[in-house]
Amino acid sequence: MESLINRPIRDVLTAEAHEAFSTHLRRRARIYGRADEVTLDLRDVRGRAIPVLGSLAEKRSASGKHLFTRLTVFKAAKRMAYETGLLEARRNAEAKIRAEQETARMRDQFIAVLAHDLRNPLNAVLAGTDLLKQGRAMAARERAIIAGMESTVTRAATLIEDVLDFARGRLGDGMRLTLNRDRSLSDLLRQVVEEIQVAHSDREIITNLGIIHPIVCDAERIAQLASNLIANAVAHGAGDGAVVVDARTSSKYFVLTVTNDGGPIPDEVRQRLFQPFVRGGASNGRDRRGLGLGLYIVNEIARAHGGKMAVSCSEGTTSFTFTMPRLGTPS
Repeated sequence: MESLINRPIRDVLTAEAHEAFSTHLRRRARIYGRADEVTLDLRDVRGRAIPVLGSLAEKRSASGKHLFTRLTVFKAAKRMAYETGLLEARRNAEAKIRAEQETARMRDQFIAVLAHDLRNPLNAVLAGTDLLKQGRAMAARERAIIAGMESTVTRAATLIEDVLDFARGRLGDGMRLTLNRDRSLSDLLRQVVEEIQVAHSDREIITNLGIIHPIVCDAERIAQLASNLIANAVAHGAGDGAVVVDARTSSKYFVLTVTNDGGPIPDEVRQRLFQPFVRGGASNGRDRRGLGLGLYIVNEIARAHGGKMAVSCSEGTTSFTFTMPRLGTPS
């Protein structure tokens, strides 16, 4: 740096730095009085570039006459190396994230294709069980075996549909809706309750329906949402308590609430309930063989309808509430 002392500024700047100094930095200093933290390259007597950080200040008299310009420089090799390292680390991190995202996308595509293709052999098995039941008398053991096969295949089909819904959401397709306002949602909800009641005859399910306005929605998806919530209440609620299903409309909203007795859901679990693969603690020791996708899919259905899910615990009860605009604002 000593070799630069007493040399004119034009002699100590590289051509690029001199052009930036003359056309940009001086103009900025003239307007604002100074320009700070500017990267420049100085040139020593051998013509080698010396990277520096410069601060330029211009001094003028009260009348506006230019008195002098001061350029203060500091060696920037270490700082520039640090900044270059940061940029390189950022590029590497972004490249890693892109690679991980691509891997995740390929994995989700594989899961979606696999789940889709598994439905055909399952449907074939169900068709086979239907044929076995037709046209001949069966012993009790045969009926039990066929009933067990049907139950297992139906359960597998439900899990596959959950995986497909999850994969579609992850791949960006979102929840697919077929909106209508003609189908009776009350009848569909009663059917859902009856199906769950048949499977859990030992549980009391109370239904309060006050749907008095038309609703623009995908009725099948709302039924799927209700089925997941009611099944969840039966599985995780107190075994000796009733499950209450309340659905009603107002002038603007449709609200569905499913309430069950039992201990409260821990706060740390409640905050993650609608994330995939998360399950609340079962208070009654019932079936927990699911994938933990039910409440995630419930939330996706709610969001697709422009609605929201909420969960609350008070006085020994837990309530899941779905609220959506009655005339529909699907996302």
